[in-house]
Amino acid sequence: MKKQELKVGILFSLTGTTSITEIGQYQACLLAICHINDRGGINGKMLIPIVEDAGSDPEITYQKAEKMAIRDQVTAIIGCYTAACRKSVIPILEKHNILLFYPTINEGGEQHPNIFYSNSTPNQQLIDFIPWLLHNVGTSFYLLGSDYIYPREINKIIRRLVQENGGSIYGEHYVPLGSQYFHKQLNEIRSTNPDIIFSTLVGDSTINYYQQHEELGLPQAIASNVTGETEIEAINPNGKIDYYSCFSYFNSIDTAQNRKFLMEFKRLYGTDTVSSVMESAYNSVFLLAEALKKGYSPKTESIRQALAGLSFEAPQGKIMVDPINQHVWLNSRIGKVNAAGQFTIIWESDQIISPIPFLEIESSSRNNQENMVLTGKNLENKIILHLPFFSELNENLKRHPILISYFDLITDAFEGLTNGQQDSLLIIKNGEICYLNQNALMLKKRKAKLVESVLQELTFEIGNKTEWILRRDDKEESFEINIKRKNSLYFVYFKSLPRPLHRYSFNKRSNITTYDLIGSNELFLKSVQLARTAANIQANTLLLGESGTGKELFARAIHNESPRKHKPFIAVNCAAIPKELINSELFGYVDGAFTGAKKGGSPGKFEIANGGTLFLDEIGDMPIELQSSLLRTLQEKEVVRIGGHQSIPLDVRIIAATNKNLSQEIAFNGSFRSDLFYRLNVFTIELAPLRLRIDDISALCSYYLYEFKGLTGQEKVLSKETLSILKQYNWPGNIRELCNAIERASYLSGPSVTILPEHLPQEIIEYSKRPVLNQNDSFNLSIKSIHDIKEINYETERDFYLNALMNNRGNISKTAKELGISRTTLYKKLKDYQIQT
Repeated sequence: MKKQELKVGILFSLTGTTSITEIGQYQACLLAICHINDRGGINGKMLIPIVEDAGSDPEITYQKAEKMAIRDQVTAIIGCYTAACRKSVIPILEKHNILLFYPTINEGGEQHPNIFYSNSTPNQQLIDFIPWLLHNVGTSFYLLGSDYIYPREINKIIRRLVQENGGSIYGEHYVPLGSQYFHKQLNEIRSTNPDIIFSTLVGDSTINYYQQHEELGLPQAIASNVTGETEIEAINPNGKIDYYSCFSYFNSIDTAQNRKFLMEFKRLYGTDTVSSVMESAYNSVFLLAEALKKGYSPKTESIRQALAGLSFEAPQGKIMVDPINQHVWLNSRIGKVNAAGQFTIIWESDQIISPIPFLEIESSSRNNQENMVLTGKNLENKIILHLPFFSELNENLKRHPILISYFDLITDAFEGLTNGQQDSLLIIKNGEICYLNQNALMLKKRKAKLVESVLQELTFEIGNKTEWILRRDDKEESFEINIKRKNSLYFVYFKSLPRPLHRYSFNKRSNITTYDLIGSNELFLKSVQLARTAANIQANTLLLGESGTGKELFARAIHNESPRKHKPFIAVNCAAIPKELINSELFGYVDGAFTGAKKGGSPGKFEIANGGTLFLDEIGDMPIELQSSLLRTLQEKEVVRIGGHQSIPLDVRIIAATNKNLSQEIAFNGSFRSDLFYRLNVFTIELAPLRLRIDDISALCSYYLYEFKGLTGQEKVLSKETLSILKQYNWPGNIRELCNAIERASYLSGPSVTILPEHLPQEIIEYSKRPVLNQNDSFNLSIKSIHDIKEINYETERDFYLNALMNNRGNISKTAKELGISRTTLYKKLKDYQIQT
């Protein structure tokens, strides 16, 4: 980076379904950068925008953010529109310790140290808006939204507010992003006749629905907290429907500051149609600029400290960054679309409203912010409530000179208080304990050796990890240990698992939970943590992993920890059912539907699983011509039996699994529908192959030997040499292959207590004897001359391609480019050596 430049990442969707909104945000950012540079920049340094197109896709957003962080080395990123895109970049923000300014309204429930939320939280929009609608427009609502995180979370709050204020919800429906047709929803609205349609549709879906609503002449007013000026301009309303929205900013605000802003925007772009998210993007650039001027350096810690409490005179009026939660104090305004297609402001708050990212509703009272609480108490009350904690922590830290901002300390302390009240919390500085809560004090007395061993591991921990998980157990108890590093402080949370691990057996896996899953490998524990999150949501979940990695066990564990645990769990192997029978198996059939149909008909798996979970294993092998039927069922949440006409409503949670790379199946083989993929791929969990979990092999072997003891009555142990050989093997069949190998060895060892290498399968023994090339040497050799590979024997060549693929995280394009061969050649090699991608 040049000394006189500061690079700023601008990451919005310039293409795709949400580009209609995000292009304006991108334009507003460039206008702000022009204004700042025209005034001399940041202490003489010019802001240089690094623009990337997020493509309305979370995966693309992740890739572009990674490029900005690594290659472009931006000072900060301003961007993202959907919550899914925002959440997708969090690993990049954490890994490279950079900030994201998020200029879009957010659903709350999040306070990440690497994100500044510069638009409204739910309390700043909905607390006044919903009661106002109930009092002035109507008392019955129909909730219609796009199917992703934000609309679902917002509608939970809206539902509570409507009910607490005496209103009614007549319906709630979600459609995929980019949906164009709303016949079903419009018919339902006609039949239920609510007073208000509350829309959380985004992108092109907004335009399509509003226009279809007008064309049918429906009388209902449409209210929204996401539809702004850019969408209204595209809708071109006919003036017969009342449209209401609530934002902190409307371009009709009549102040000198806003008039100047609109004039500059029109001069640059030829329009003065500016929405709240556009103004917020403009403000985000100025907040970053002011923080850079105020701070000592462009480093993240300096920017974060400078932003705390920072105020700015924005086009909407004064705004201020909250000194604790990294959200912004804003006004609330309600607007109604007038005959000119602009918003007339019909209500606004008296002053800027404090943001409350963690929102709960305890009682009803119109326009009363006192009823909105942070985990049961207002923020101030919570600080008072836990004042002894902060006092004790402050006292203990006095003897440890640390360079850490008050904000960082308060954030991590709050995280411990809100997320881990029952956990044992230790705070470590330079290898010494500087704080223990009461639970940790008792744990240290009971389990001194266990606690000491974990603390010793922190001494040897190196690298850039900011958060990781351990699992440790002794004869009496098992613990999950979550470690978070903040600057030079370690926050160590010991969570006692609710019961001993591994209580399930081969014959009783129906009751398995995530606490039964065996392993302490970091990749494995991250998957376990994601599975627990998946258990608490209703979104479709996609499990990705090679054959034999335990995808069905994870699916069962998610079901058993979910609110559906007392309902059916139905597993279907899509690869095992003949093509001709899949439809009848999934959807059922009526009497006489086809020759040989069972008298009286038969329900399909969807009906049987109603109220529970349907696990679609090997979904990547489902014939493409049948995927449209599955997609329709998932979208409409109803099923029609083969040969029948009656729609049967469904309430089924879908968990799908595959060992295939569905993105590549879509792009290169055309064997999987992209719309079905996006419908299934709401919440993804990747399961690591066993070759990346070598440290778990010992625990897995112990478990299998214990199980076989129950079957045979003989106790067995592995010799050290046997265990060493098992750890050297690459396990293409993963855990399933390990289980089979241990079972075989257990039988072959006969009466002997010890399992020796000779009892293992021959391929495992031979693999341990193979010549092992130095990895760097092999890569250097191969990259110099691909023809040299042909002189290497089959096994070494297979390992070569496998290692190259793993080195590039399975990315075919990157691997082919590194090896100097075409993608087609690489695919052929992978097929020849039976390497799955």
